Amino acid sequence: MSILNLTQHKWLKDEGMKGIKHLVIFIFLFIPCILSAQPVSILQQDVLAHFKGELMTGVNQSKMDRLSNNFLPTALIVLENGQAFHSMTQLNEFMKSPNNTEGVKIKKFTIEKVNFDKDVTIVDESTFIATGTALFQYQLVRGKVINVPVRWSATITQVIDKWKIAGLQNTVNVLENPVIDEMQNDFYMMCFIAFIIGLIIGYSWKKIVRKKL
Repeated sequence: MSILNLTQHKWLKDEGMKGIKHLVIFIFLFIPCILSAQPVSILQQDVLAHFKGELMTGVNQSKMDRLSNNFLPTALIVLENGQAFHSMTQLNEFMKSPNNTEGVKIKKFTIEKVNFDKDVTIVDESTFIATGTALFQYQLVRGKVINVPVRWSATITQVIDKWKIAGLQNTVNVLENPVIDEMQNDFYMMCFIAFIIGLIIGYSWKKIVRKKL
């Protein structure tokens, strides 16, 4: 390799190291300025308390219009079952669809409790991300009531002079999910009943065959 090539290779290596250093500086200095966790302010507390009341009333009293007024039209909503909706129109159509209740063992759904964490993530002066916990109550078709703890995350932004929810995501601990446990117990019970019926049919068939012989 010539001296010119060695010099050029060293220059490119030095420039590459400078680029990496600048990128590291950007990550550690610039991004924390964009997203920073801060204690909830009085204004943010009021906004979260407002949405808490509106969402609980909208869901528990099945007032979809009132519920929709608290979201941006293009809000992203991810339910605790993992289903995502990219607008309130999609969510409303899903809730009104008769297919929504087919094969579902849940008769009624209510929000029993909503709490928010003491810190929020600041995106900019008009947008922040809040997190918290909630308690969802499911009434099954056969009458049993199950309480499910949920963790939620919401992106809240100010449009002109009103605060709106731009995104809402609910998550459930799959290892501690009473609804899944209940459905699993139903499955085991059905398997047990099927096993007993199978034994009875087998025993009866055996007796019939013996009589014919």
